[in-house]
Amino acid sequence: MYFVYMLRCRGGSLYTGIAADMEKRLRQHASGGAACAKYTRAHPPEALAALYQAEDHAAAARLEAFLKTLPPAKKRMPNKRRPMTDFNFYSETYCGSLIPADAWDAVCRDAEAQMNRYERIYHVSYPQTGSRNMAVCAMAEALYEFAQLQDAGGAVQSVSVGNVSENRAAVAAPDTSAAAQAAELYRRAGLYADIYRGC
Repeated sequence: MYFVYMLRCRGGSLYTGIAADMEKRLRQHASGGAACAKYTRAHPPEALAALYQAEDHAAAARLEAFLKTLPPAKKRMPNKRRPMTDFNFYSETYCGSLIPADAWDAVCRDAEAQMNRYERIYHVSYPQTGSRNMAVCAMAEALYEFAQLQDAGGAVQSVSVGNVSENRAAVAAPDTSAAAQAAELYRRAGLYADIYRGC
């Protein structure tokens, strides 16, 4: 997984780059040392202006090239239009309780990136105010569920509560393949957004 990012630099300019390890790359830019980009040595970064997720380096390079062709006003538009869905919206408006607060930012960032991808490649509309945030929350829960299943090695096979135990060894593990995840994310986004694949 790669990230494409834009930094707001001293003087108001924007720097666009690619990183596999975002935290490490931001530290390098902030240090102004040899690992820092020549541009950010001369124009120190002040804030992260935008962050996008890409599946591989080739996709990240294409997105970076596209962003570099945009005029500055267009580059600033995505974050002004759509701030990331916050945990309060998830817990109070969406009424979600599955994802803990300390895991929200990472999971939400992935869900936002997927929603941004849908908006780039499909025609997406939202029937009500807040529908986009609801779709992001639903997708975030799906991503969190898949991560939990993969960490646990599949479905829960047995459980014990006090003196009562239940064994379900014959239950097949759910499909956590990339194709199954993609289908589920698309399904969940479609609960709150109208997504058209055609013209």
